[in-house]
Amino acid sequence: MEVDQEVWIADTHVHLYENFDLGKALTAAVRNFRAVPMKPGLREASGFLLYLTERSDTSYFSQLPEAVGRSSQFSLKELTGSYAKIECDDGVSFFIVRGFQTVSQERMEVLGLVMEARPPEGLPLRELAAWIRTYGGVPVIPWSPGKWWGQRGKVLRSYLASHESDGVLLGDVVTRSASRALGMGLGRARDGRRILYGSDPFPLPLEEGLVGSAVTIFAKSADDGQGPSVGLPDLFKQILQHRPIVGIFGARLSLVAVVHRILRLKLLKYSR
Repeated sequence: MEVDQEVWIADTHVHLYENFDLGKALTAAVRNFRAVPMKPGLREASGFLLYLTERSDTSYFSQLPEAVGRSSQFSLKELTGSYAKIECDDGVSFFIVRGFQTVSQERMEVLGLVMEARPPEGLPLRELAAWIRTYGGVPVIPWSPGKWWGQRGKVLRSYLASHESDGVLLGDVVTRSASRALGMGLGRARDGRRILYGSDPFPLPLEEGLVGSAVTIFAKSADDGQGPSVGLPDLFKQILQHRPIVGIFGARLSLVAVVHRILRLKLLKYSR
């Protein structure tokens, strides 16, 4: 009789902001993780991951001890320079893995996952991705409106076609509507490259509820995190880079919802 395969469930593009209620964000993550349906042959998930992607104007990872300490529902079980292990009051635990979102010279966001050093802003795309790899991170280029068009699109396509981009992953987010009007670009750029799915919440009211709502499901090895040869940070990188992706889960926004969300974000920026 075939044994069901264990899995890791990961939101690979998580932002936490000052205006977020951390307790609500973590509660939403646990609720959303538990709502992920398992396909036949997959066992209920035994590992949950939130890959943090802090912008240049945020430093929420360093505030986790204080923020979690204010919550009666969650407790901080382990904290290192690269990850935090948090446990819910019902015994469910998950990891928040440190990482960053940086803007390149060409005004493209690039994620550096599983790393402690904050990448510098304003480097050319090629140099920025190389910097992230040099400092031990996993470079990911997430989808965003306009990135695949015009001069930026030419730069991006040229880079992805070069050997310099070997090992660079692509990111998919809920803002990439199922509509062809906003969904183009990512599929053509894939060319065998791994695509990670994540929520990418905006700093808007109630968006903490999106944390954990868009996830990538990875196959889990029986010895994940058990052997002394591979530490947890290296394991978190292996999951992104090498573990088989056995599914994604999370509803995409409609075209109207995407446009409304982007306009709300622009209005927020102009009001500051």
